[in-house]
Amino acid sequence: PVVLHGSPGVGKTSAAHALANDMGWEAVELNASDERTADAIERLAGRASRNATLSGSVGDGGDGRQLVSMDEADNIHYQYDRGGAKAVTQLLKESNQPIVLIANEYYDMSRGLRNACQEIEFRDVSARSIVPVLRDICRRENVEFEADALDRIAEVNDGDLRSAVNDLQAAAEGDRRLTVDDVVTSDR
Repeated sequence: PVVLHGSPGVGKTSAAHALANDMGWEAVELNASDERTADAIERLAGRASRNATLSGSVGDGGDGRQLVSMDEADNIHYQYDRGGAKAVTQLLKESNQPIVLIANEYYDMSRGLRNACQEIEFRDVSARSIVPVLRDICRRENVEFEADALDRIAEVNDGDLRSAVNDLQAAAEGDRRLTVDDVVTSDR
């Protein structure tokens, strides 16, 4: 099992989905903030982690494997979640399937969860890396743009690629030309 951790919007969940897709695995998701009791975790993730498959044959090359991903793993706590963290730790040790935990704050996870996983840190995306993504989206969507507009969107989103894409969509909505005046900025 691995834990992907880093700021919101840097691609942790997308990376888990891309892995499942590339490997031909079914993706099974569980949001830790929704179902955190030991019973719920065993019911939802435990069964999936030990089964060959939930829905029968999985795509080409998948060999019946499933990627079990659990978002908000940093919100599972021993004392408040009625055994949720202990159940997840046990699940990590017993699973026959690959498991990815996703967290924003690595050290907010219990030590047991951290010790049971390989850590992979996702760092914030630099503004200079965000701009080419925004440029590519504009070109694919046939939206003309001022370079300063894309620079501004990238700068105000402070490493959060997902928010930058959302801001681009909002700024370009209904227009085929994006100017710096179209970029409305505010603190989230």
